[in-house]
Amino acid sequence: MPSIFGKVVALENAYRELRFGVQSKENCFAVREIAAKTIRAIKEDRDRIYTTGPKVHGRFEASQLDLLSKWQGEAEAVFDNCERMAAKAA
Repeated sequence: MPSIFGKVVALENAYRELRFGVQSKENCFAVREIAAKTIRAIKEDRDRIYTTGPKVHGRFEASQLDLLSKWQGEAEAVFDNCERMAAKAA
């Protein structure tokens, strides 16, 4: 889970810099690519929990899955917002 956490933090920092910095198409696409990689990593981690975890998930696995879902929703929102910003950027 720490590697996913690091990717989520890096995405949040990149998005914050984009939001309050220069919003060029290149910058928007770069942050969108970070969001896409983060979404892929989250999905891989979720698949790992389902395939290697116990058949009946306990509260530890359930809390991991809840956190991954939250982070995936945030990364997908950043991905969509970057597309909108790129459309408006010069």
